[in-house]
Amino acid sequence: MDKNAGVGDEMAEVEEEVKAAQLNEDLSRVENAIDSTGVAALSSETLVEKAKATYKNVSLESGNLLAFILTPVWVQTFTMTFLGEWGDRSQIATIAMAAGSDYWLVILGGIVGHGICTAVAVIGGKMLAAHISMRNVTLGGASAFFIFAILYLYSAYYNLD
Repeated sequence: MDKNAGVGDEMAEVEEEVKAAQLNEDLSRVENAIDSTGVAALSSETLVEKAKATYKNVSLESGNLLAFILTPVWVQTFTMTFLGEWGDRSQIATIAMAAGSDYWLVILGGIVGHGICTAVAVIGGKMLAAHISMRNVTLGGASAFFIFAILYLYSAYYNLD
């Protein structure tokens, strides 16, 4: 990994991939519309222009709403958060609170609390990304996992509780 490679390079690469995926999706929408109307094939420039026009005029019908919401970033973030929180101590504490309190207030408190925590993490991560290289983040994470592995092995070997 390059020492000078930063998150900016990574962000630019991801943004380029997202734009390419959106363009491919737009082109397939236009091609499907052309196939369904029986219109002859158009030049690639015309297809791109039609795709851009179609993308700007997307109404929020049920299919388009799902395509709008279920972007790869949203699905990845949802899955990561859902699996990371499921069975966590905070999840178990939330279950206990819901058993003894008004569950709508527990839901609202959980959503707001997790939303604020996530917002702080995202904004803080974005600010740190401008100052820390991706290489340092990778090495730091690897070091932390290695240290925890040694501590857990030590604890398991000597039966520390």
